[in-house]
Amino acid sequence: MLSDMAVSADICDQFNTLLHSRTGPHPLGKVDFSVLVLTAGSWPLQGQPCDYNFPVELETCVRVFNEFYMSKFSGRKLTWLHHLSKGVLCACSGMRRPYEFHLASHQMVILLQFNAAPRLAFGIMCRATGLPPAEAARNITALCEARLIIRTSGAGSFTESNEFTINDSYASRRLKIKVPAAADRGAVAADTGATYRRVDEDRKLFLQATIVRLMKTRKRMKHEALVSEVLGQAQGRFRPSISLIKKCIEALIDKE
Repeated sequence: MLSDMAVSADICDQFNTLLHSRTGPHPLGKVDFSVLVLTAGSWPLQGQPCDYNFPVELETCVRVFNEFYMSKFSGRKLTWLHHLSKGVLCACSGMRRPYEFHLASHQMVILLQFNAAPRLAFGIMCRATGLPPAEAARNITALCEARLIIRTSGAGSFTESNEFTINDSYASRRLKIKVPAAADRGAVAADTGATYRRVDEDRKLFLQATIVRLMKTRKRMKHEALVSEVLGQAQGRFRPSISLIKKCIEALIDKE
């Protein structure tokens, strides 16, 4: 992984040197563009099948870098993981101060649509960006929570006619603002539930192992004494309920 990072930095240096050596206008315009080129088998990264329409500024950057990379490594293939990309947008007009917003790529694509119109409907943004409605809704919600855009019509779930506008009265003490990534609340809830289930299962296994160890040592114990002893040994890890200990004892009896 460390060698990957070093090679990637070297490739980017060569790319920037090539761009600066060209005469005429800069191929990337005013966009400050950088790439991490990583070996697919060395990193636990996976692409998400979420196609969307790149803004012209970024599309030019991707095309120019692709041409440069393929000219150096003809037998390789670049897979762009846009869902892991980040960008910085500078608000130069409309807002009171020149803020820098650090955004995920999907959030950035949505905000750039407001360069064309001050007010946009949800359906228009979905079609213009090419994002699926669910993905667009998640990112628009994150931008609304960050107070960068304002929902001017509709309430509850998003519909095609819901309209949004840039928050020209946005104010913050900081000039550089990092907008949190859009969270998939359904996936987060599912992961949280699965985590709780795993923890409960691990605790049951620990209690059963403690019960078996005590019975092998003592051979014979009263039920109340066994429950009390298990409760005492588990105190250092977690505080089990009496009912949970009794259920573990019953489960072991049923296994026999």
